[in-house]
Amino acid sequence: MRASTRMSALLAGLIPSTTSTGISFDASSGVITRSEGSFLIDGHRVSQHIEVSGSGSNNGRYKITSMGSDGLTIVVDGTLTDESAGASVTVAMLGTFSMESMLRYGKILFFSGSRPSNADIAPSGTKLMEITLNRGTFTAGSTSNAIVWTAGEGAISMPDSASWEGLGVAAGTIGYAMITDNFATELDDTDNSVNAVRAYLTAGVGSSYEINLSSTTISKGSPEKLSELTWAIKLTTD
Repeated sequence: MRASTRMSALLAGLIPSTTSTGISFDASSGVITRSEGSFLIDGHRVSQHIEVSGSGSNNGRYKITSMGSDGLTIVVDGTLTDESAGASVTVAMLGTFSMESMLRYGKILFFSGSRPSNADIAPSGTKLMEITLNRGTFTAGSTSNAIVWTAGEGAISMPDSASWEGLGVAAGTIGYAMITDNFATELDDTDNSVNAVRAYLTAGVGSSYEINLSSTTISKGSPEKLSELTWAIKLTTD
């Protein structure tokens, strides 16, 4: 596994936290807004439990249900009170990340060619297929059509009842796979990729690959469905 800088930091115990005097709260929409910076770059994600402190009326614990793609807003499931920016407010994640929670509501992509030397740079080769739930359209910041892993001892896997499917967007031979979280995209540029949570994995036919496939040949327009997938987490310097 070749993990991005942000993914490695979160696995090592980095706790996403934001402190700003530009944070406001809207009761009717349940939205927490910041005037600058990015909740995404700070490491906040959908389904994350957070604690708000330092506010005048909204201190407490909440769960993030959705996020704006610009990183300026998060929607929470708790009850908020209208409050303008001004106080020094801190929004911090509760607990730490596991591999499953970090990649929850993400997607899998397959590319041709050689796996990039590290996950802080954009993927190379041709994008052949994107795997989502039921082959639905993936939208960053939303749980719809995104994949959720089952956690096991030293591994994460596709749930037995899940249908992870994709449609060939180009013809070619799979060279490697990319697994992302809810906000990483396959086209992150160099400036932004250090903040993406993603990993590049080997993919091929045989147990020596991190993702073992029955075939590496993809045809454009051809539907494909994963029958099973277990990713044994191996911590290496690669």
